[in-house]
Amino acid sequence: MNAHPKVGVGQGLVATVTGVLCHRSHCPEADRLGLVGGILDFCIWLKPGEDKHKISPDRGKPDVYSGYLWKCVAPSEWIKEGKALNLNEDYFIWEHTNFSDQNSVKYNLDSLGHKEAYIRTFHDSSNLVLLQKSSILVPGTPKWSKEEFYGFFRHKEEDI
Repeated sequence: MNAHPKVGVGQGLVATVTGVLCHRSHCPEADRLGLVGGILDFCIWLKPGEDKHKISPDRGKPDVYSGYLWKCVAPSEWIKEGKALNLNEDYFIWEHTNFSDQNSVKYNLDSLGHKEAYIRTFHDSSNLVLLQKSSILVPGTPKWSKEEFYGFFRHKEEDI
């Protein structure tokens, strides 16, 4: 059994968000991150100076706070200084979870660990390097910053 942090588990918040649903290219703060693709290129923009744009917390704990726990890993022998990875030189491991239920989160974090252990069986001479992860709930320190991780995908998109 893996040890997992308890930060944020079961601490979902029901809220009403009033803003503008728009493409990232129309929101200066989100546009700096660049485009990822598909639905992830849209955001709710809370425009500064717009009085009606706000987050209003509601009372009560949410029954479901649905989302993904994920990590991106690569065998250490595939990571060489100065050599860019291709999309087929890493592994994405993910689990859909209910962040409002601590047992659901624990179960899915354990599942991520089992998947990673299985991938290791194909790379006997290598450790897996954590490139990036979804949140602080997923253990480990990523090798890449969030900007480097997003850049990895933007670069590959430009090459296609």
